[in-house]
Amino acid sequence: EAFAVLKTEGRKYWHADYNFPEIHLKAKYANYGNNDVLGSSVALLSELHNIKELNETFFWDWHVGFGLAYFTKPYDALTNPENLVVGSRLMTNPMAGIGIGIKSEKSELLFSASFRHTSNGHFRVPNIGTNTIMGGLTWKYLMKEVPKIMADTTYDAKHSWLSVGAGIG
Repeated sequence: EAFAVLKTEGRKYWHADYNFPEIHLKAKYANYGNNDVLGSSVALLSELHNIKELNETFFWDWHVGFGLAYFTKPYDALTNPENLVVGSRLMTNPMAGIGIGIKSEKSELLFSASFRHTSNGHFRVPNIGTNTIMGGLTWKYLMKEVPKIMADTTYDAKHSWLSVGAGIG
């Protein structure tokens, strides 16, 4: 998975009210273990991350997202009749997750879990869809020091220039 992070700047009243949310734009590749029948997928999705400090070191991160996934081997009555999971090439990809993070002056480490569902909403059958539980680890290096109180409205938001993540499900 590769992603970019956009952070609210703290200049509007709702930024502090919603704990300076982050928007993650992600590109994902998935292989389902059976290339002949299920193939693989590429997905583009956006996630909204709401961060809530627990104390000066730890924080919660809950997130929701939505995107689109393209599958390489959807069901076809003639060429791929065994694939009862993926009904079409293009499918939606909603997700929800939660994580706990540890921060220092210049970096953050987030341990997270998420649930992702991919479906075409029975637009084309068969379509069981895919359900994936993911575990993730993300490290961010920050160009500015992480403040002690995120809800401080005078705070100019932290800017990360390097974010690295990995997940398995």
